[in-house]
Amino acid sequence: MKSRPLPQVCLITCIFALFVAGTGCDPEYDVLVTPPPSGGVELTVKSSIGLIVDGKLNGTDASVFIDTGTLLTNLASPAAITRFGLEPAGANIFAGAEEGGIGVCGEAGAVVIDQTLYRAERLELGTVVVENVTFTILREEDHDTFAEAGVDFILNAALMVQMDWRVDQGGRRLTLFPLNSRTRPENVVDLDVFGPTVPFGPYKIGAMTLQLTHGDGSTPPRETLMDTGAGVALGIGREIFDTSGWDTASIRLVDKGVIAAGASCQSNLFRAPEVTLGAQSYANVLTIILPNSGQLSLVGYPFFVNHESVYVAPGQAWMELNKGGNTDALFAKDLLTFGMEFAFNDEGFYEVVTAREGFSADRQGVKAGDKVFQINGVDVNTLEGKALLFGEGPLLEGRATFLIEDATGVQRNLELESEILL
Repeated sequence: MKSRPLPQVCLITCIFALFVAGTGCDPEYDVLVTPPPSGGVELTVKSSIGLIVDGKLNGTDASVFIDTGTLLTNLASPAAITRFGLEPAGANIFAGAEEGGIGVCGEAGAVVIDQTLYRAERLELGTVVVENVTFTILREEDHDTFAEAGVDFILNAALMVQMDWRVDQGGRRLTLFPLNSRTRPENVVDLDVFGPTVPFGPYKIGAMTLQLTHGDGSTPPRETLMDTGAGVALGIGREIFDTSGWDTASIRLVDKGVIAAGASCQSNLFRAPEVTLGAQSYANVLTIILPNSGQLSLVGYPFFVNHESVYVAPGQAWMELNKGGNTDALFAKDLLTFGMEFAFNDEGFYEVVTAREGFSADRQGVKAGDKVFQINGVDVNTLEGKALLFGEGPLLEGRATFLIEDATGVQRNLELESEILL
């Protein structure tokens, strides 16, 4: 397996902690005891903006977010300790690494890493079984990342670098294969793979990066993190945007909210005129400028969704991108909006944080601070409701009905029309 140090987005504190831990007698964690069979294991992906599948943890059904952009151990909320019967597994050497802020919003104090590492005996994804699974518990003061995403816990990249895997059917099917199931084809994208084992400690973390060229090729390629937890096709830091080689003065920037671990923040969304990945070129790609991440570049799950299929072979360090007949059109399609942006508040509701002036929501009197309870009759706190609220289905249909409560407690069913934002 081709291996390099973790990409620059990793917290150096974490690596130092691993080095000094000296945990030579600790048990091995996150052990893949039953890999996929040769024919593969198919899992239904429950979201178009993130790699979310069903699984079982300690025999209890779970909604699992597979996030190759998570560079700590697997993550869970305090509620998971009771729900899944997690047991203490000693001190968490990552505790304290969050003091400067974690996530792209980087808000210090928004998340506290629990001092204790926790473990589950068994994780099942179809027929794939992992034992002695470790979890870092995130304690969030005014936010609940897991409830907002509609998931029970987050798996890091360590498991995904131990198997081949394919995403197809518009991002709605994930198939897991044994490592090195295919020979390397032509015209693939080279990967740099870190993990899954870490020297001087029993923890398993991992990452996969690739080289992405922004602009016309006049600037060197950038190391780019494969991030199946990111809900945007591409994300880049401000410094990369400014030095991309694009005519940045002519690029239209649209204000956009960003949801990250422990906090939300504001940034800008735009269309990247041109990017190149391996032998493939892409135009007009929706891209977000990542706050507090000057040199960070990432490829998110929607980038995969727009292809006919994507095959990842971590053991041989390559990725195959198969464009379909409509791939280029999917990247270039209009970005639609009902004129609202949402955030999950500390009361457990979705709240309007922005009502864009002149758009449908604004014209019908929706204000920042209003609460959204349903879309097309579906509770937005369910996974189906979240998919409707943040997915493209209702937008492409042209209209949707929202149950909204204003600041006085009055609820209204509002039929809103989708309109072009970018």
